[in-house]
Amino acid sequence: LASNVTGTLPTANGGTGATSFTKGKILNVYQAQTNTAQDITSTSYTGIGLAQAVTPTSSSSKFLLMPKVHYSTFGGGEGFNLKILRAISGGASTDINAFPTNGAYLRYQDATANHYDYFSYDWLDEPSTASAITYTIQVKVNSGESVKFSGYNSQTYSMFTILEIGA
Repeated sequence: LASNVTGTLPTANGGTGATSFTKGKILNVYQAQTNTAQDITSTSYTGIGLAQAVTPTSSSSKFLLMPKVHYSTFGGGEGFNLKILRAISGGASTDINAFPTNGAYLRYQDATANHYDYFSYDWLDEPSTASAITYTIQVKVNSGESVKFSGYNSQTYSMFTILEIGA
């Protein structure tokens, strides 16, 4: 691999506008899993059993956060949003990925059919600390509809994989 990658990172959604990037090394890999079914009807964010504690190797470590959440919807009209919280050394939690919450859900089904799928995305966090961190996944649904997460028929898992990246 080349020592640098060139291109431009957009400034939207937290991008830096940087034009070159130095490759990093994977220092640690963490993964939380659950197959405990949860039927979420709350329009407020709530946990779904996916949290992972990490201890950075240094304050310059970055974390690639990769949730992969199994969900099931039945009958249409269901949608959900998902966010990742970061709590440093047991302190207050901070929402680190500010997706739109004005009705723009990450997943929405408007047909009248059942749907079973995985939803995933990647998020790079640069916490600038060497203190212990806990990352937690939370979800909310729209209009009090029901979305089932993980454990459908005790067979599906949701996972939260975290890679610690160092220089």
